[in-house]
Amino acid sequence: MRYPVSFYDPDYPIKGAKSCFSGGAGLCSTAMDYATFLQMYLNHGELKGVRILSRTTVETILREQVAGEL
Repeated sequence: MRYPVSFYDPDYPIKGAKSCFSGGAGLCSTAMDYATFLQMYLNHGELKGVRILSRTTVETILREQVAGEL
């Protein structure tokens, strides 16, 4: 079923300029893709036996970024 395009175009970024100049704000994906991405973190940088990120990179990403109490 096709829905009317208002604020969000469901075909983005499949059609159109295919470029985004707003950093991470323009990223789009599916819940399954995001779950797969998170599984790679849980596997310390590996996914289906393939190393995507080094262990050091994953440890750095998952480390507390702001020290101290809030």
